[in-house]
Amino acid sequence: MHYFTLDKESLDNITRKPNLTLDIPKSGYNFRATNYVASQTAAQTAGCSFLDTTQYCILGAEDCDKADDLVIDACMDEKLVTGEIGINPAGNNFLALDCIMNITAQTLSREDIDQRRMAVPLTIAAEDKESHGVALCIDSDKDKKHVDIMILEQHALRDGGKLDYSKEIGLTLDHLQKIFEMQGVSVSTYQNDKPICREKGVCGIVSAEVCKRLLQADNPMKTAQLGTIKISREKVNELHHANFLNYQKDNPLQNVKTKDNGCQR
Repeated sequence: MHYFTLDKESLDNITRKPNLTLDIPKSGYNFRATNYVASQTAAQTAGCSFLDTTQYCILGAEDCDKADDLVIDACMDEKLVTGEIGINPAGNNFLALDCIMNITAQTLSREDIDQRRMAVPLTIAAEDKESHGVALCIDSDKDKKHVDIMILEQHALRDGGKLDYSKEIGLTLDHLQKIFEMQGVSVSTYQNDKPICREKGVCGIVSAEVCKRLLQADNPMKTAQLGTIKISREKVNELHHANFLNYQKDNPLQNVKTKDNGCQR
């Protein structure tokens, strides 16, 4: 039995090469760009593993046992960061997230497993507004009897307009809370009500950075509630430039100049 199916459009979307170009892409980071940045976060964070959701989605459509093994392997370290995961809260569509959470909810609550924290760059789909990137962090206490679940979103508007994702975030937090309560774990949830960054078209950059900061924080919930994570336009540019340079370093063939026009490819 397969977790889900991937049509050609979906497969093309998740396998398209990272759009980590010199300038910030107007369409935002694509699936593999977010995955790449998440892999960098794992490399820069002690005791952290990375779950490649490009590989996971493909395996989930082809062989659910191999997909489960991929998640289990990623849960053996103290911390875990995943690549992009898409959800549609208003449509009660959490399929890809649930397939992962069915395992990670257990590892985060089991005393015999080291994992205590995970971060996920979520992409929220909605019919009446653009898809939008947010940062999810789940943090288990020392005894693994309680988890803090937080979702931080850059605009944090509450005006019911096109940049108000509070309803979708609330539905997601409620959904995750039920999953952990089924494991006998108490839960506290939080979503921010103050903006992190008001720039447009940069949610992928912002959510990836927020995931990193929460993953590396001494106390993610306290950090989230204090509202100290602020990202300026200058910082957005700096973060993207670092992502671009890292990708070029890791993929030198992407930076080869052609003989025709000298343009980078």
